[in-house]
Amino acid sequence: MERRQAPLELRRVVDQTQMG
Repeated sequence: MERRQAPLELRRVVDQTQMG
């Protein structure tokens, strides 16, 4: 689990939240 992957996953969640 790298810290660089953390922001990437967080951005994906934000995209889903904006769509929903």
